[in-house]
Amino acid sequence: MASVGKGEAAAIALAQHLHAPLLIKERKGVAFARALGLVTVSVPSVVVAIYERGVISDRAACRKLQLIERITPLTFIRDANAALAALGAVCP
Repeated sequence: MASVGKGEAAAIALAQHLHAPLLIKERKGVAFARALGLVTVSVPSVVVAIYERGVISDRAACRKLQLIERITPLTFIRDANAALAALGAVCP
């Protein structure tokens, strides 16, 4: 697991042990975990999921994505924004 940090390596090992999905935000870690056959989930995809279930408003979903934009791979943010738009969310 040299291609990822210590924390990600530990999370990947735990997800493997538990046969559980892995919540992860780094592209390298996602690629590595998927290569091992793990299901990965990003924070932006969780935001989309809770919006889709009606737990948060479109305004709240958009704001949450804005807040994590600086520390999250742009492709994850773009995908989440596209998914929100497809679900009818209106982001400023």
